[in-house]
Amino acid sequence: MLSTAGGYGAEVQVEQVIEAFQSEDAAVTIDKNGDGVLQFVMLMGSADHTATIPRADAIYEGLEAAGIEYEELACDYGDWDTATAKEKMDAWVAKYGDEIEFVICANDAMAIGALQSVEAAGFNENGFDSDKYIAISGIDALPETLDYIDSGEIYCSVLQDSATQGELVVKVAANLVAGNDPLEGIDGYEFDDTKAIHVPYAAIDITNTDEAAAGYE
Repeated sequence: MLSTAGGYGAEVQVEQVIEAFQSEDAAVTIDKNGDGVLQFVMLMGSADHTATIPRADAIYEGLEAAGIEYEELACDYGDWDTATAKEKMDAWVAKYGDEIEFVICANDAMAIGALQSVEAAGFNENGFDSDKYIAISGIDALPETLDYIDSGEIYCSVLQDSATQGELVVKVAANLVAGNDPLEGIDGYEFDDTKAIHVPYAAIDITNTDEAAAGYE
């Protein structure tokens, strides 16, 4: 069985958020009010999905482990859906506006919905050069999201390395058919206690969208 590392990529996502919040070299200033507190909203997946709670928990745990003081302005299920995420975000932007420093989305479809919402309210229209900006983070690094990251409209995403997963499936299957050890000729990977091979997620931002794009070629 192939899987990605525990937390469904949110450990990488929260590292991106923390780095952006703390870095003096970030593309934009995340701590807009200078209070040293990260004000964010979170769009989770669906209530019945196995990845929803682990992804949310990874965000909280990562922020706390890094000693980041935070204020969660709002959190709700976005059901992995662009239209649902936009609807939730419309209400939050109307209520909190420029108080929101980060939108943390459990997948890219919701990140795109959040972007549609904030742009309709006058944020992020010119990427990092926008007069008003709210950083948005997703997970999946979908091809359409990469365009938004390149333009600065979406701050970052996390790549689930499907190309490497596919290569490993083929290699393991070939070894099994040949009667060899499943991992023969496969360096850097091993089975865990559940007989799963973990393929790490990768952080994607404006500096390396080409790496994510290469996986779709």
